[in-house]
Amino acid sequence: MAVRASREELYTKFKEAAALPVDDQAKVFLRAFAVDFQGAFEEVLDVANEWKKYGGGGMVDEFQAHLFLEKRGETLTVAALREKLKVEVDIEKNRQVAFIEYALWKWGKKLVDMFFPDVPVDPAALAALEKAIDDYQKVLAVRAARDQKMAELEATAALGGVKGMAAKAQLEQMKSEDLLEQNRREVTSAANKRKAQRVVDDVETRRKEEERKREETLKLEQARLAEEKKRKEEEEARAKEESRRRLKRRPRSGATRLLFGSCHPCTL
Repeated sequence: MAVRASREELYTKFKEAAALPVDDQAKVFLRAFAVDFQGAFEEVLDVANEWKKYGGGGMVDEFQAHLFLEKRGETLTVAALREKLKVEVDIEKNRQVAFIEYALWKWGKKLVDMFFPDVPVDPAALAALEKAIDDYQKVLAVRAARDQKMAELEATAALGGVKGMAAKAQLEQMKSEDLLEQNRREVTSAANKRKAQRVVDDVETRRKEEERKREETLKLEQARLAEEKKRKEEEEARAKEESRRRLKRRPRSGATRLLFGSCHPCTL
């Protein structure tokens, strides 16, 4: 099997991806494995959103990475997480962990498949997925900002007084009005997800049909070659048999007749 990329090429691609913000790292990962995550890309984005709580960027230090893993109930060390990646690239010991490192481990993917896939993702499926991802990330961002604002208002309301009353009123208003807007965004996001799913499904259906046709063509060609081989073998066998028959029918030479056909019995 041909090598798709050298360790140096993989390392360069990995470093470029690891330097991106966490949302962009999640996009790189999902774009590469669009078909694998059809209908379930939100899981990756939700985990990426959770990652932000442990440093905010695409990279966190090893201590924060350990906290993240513990919070998710994943009982492994950062060193163990990196062992899988070390099979493909030489990682610098900078005590920083990228979200994409975790994603590769979490969903059992390889760097070479992410950056140098055997079969590129169909452009139509990729465009639909990008739209669905963007919409969902906007929903997450608005939700996060809303939750933070509500937490601040709850803290102020708990203090009482004039400011507390105002905060409480604003909080009640947010619970009614913003929730409707958030629901609208989530409905739009879900619609775009379904659209992306249909495109991915269509692409996957076409890919499977093309694969079926290739396999059928291959089987027909193999059958033709087998039949051709059988025909040639039969022709060769007939030719050999005909050659043997001709040899049997061929008149014997004079020397042969003298030795075997013209001998007279000796007289005493």
